[in-house]
Amino acid sequence: LSGDNNTVFLMDVSGNKLGKGALNGRFLTDYDFDKKGNGAIVLFSGGELYRVDEKGNTLFEKDLSSEKPGAFFKSISLSPNGKLALIHFSLNQKDFFGLLEETGELEEEWEIQNVYTHKLYFAINDKAKLIVNFPDKLSFQEKETLLWEIPKQKKGGVYQVSFVYAGGFVYNLENEIVFLDENGIELNRKSIPLDETPIRLFPGKA
Repeated sequence: LSGDNNTVFLMDVSGNKLGKGALNGRFLTDYDFDKKGNGAIVLFSGGELYRVDEKGNTLFEKDLSSEKPGAFFKSISLSPNGKLALIHFSLNQKDFFGLLEETGELEEEWEIQNVYTHKLYFAINDKAKLIVNFPDKLSFQEKETLLWEIPKQKKGGVYQVSFVYAGGFVYNLENEIVFLDENGIELNRKSIPLDETPIRLFPGKA
């Protein structure tokens, strides 16, 4: 990243320039990598959106602010196959989620109950089901339809663990890591000491 986060440089592991070379926008707010290693999606607060492949070539680039003047774009997540993306943005003192299709077109959007002045941590699967790990609650949705929700007894910080893979989801709630299938049904839980948090999750080959 550039010093003011207005440029993202695309490089390989040796630091050599890749593909488009650099992505420019009005302050980087979020990015996500394709779980299969097929590139990344990059979001700037001003609505500049880039989808690049693993060689740094542009698959699409959009200016979301042209459709949403005055919006502030905060968060983004890619589905495991890289064909869907979910964005979080604010407009007119309200927060929204927007579902983007493979070409970056905004398929639909819906309002979030509360306003969050920061990035949110969420994950979306290939069938447009999503888990959102809010600081004050955890929700599982199919697009805008709420399937279930868990209020948190103790409000957490901004960073919350939300992870998706082809077969399901993983999230962190207090001292437990919870595993779900793709339909939000719990599969397993693993306890972790609180002094080992925060954690991050990364995809493996399987």
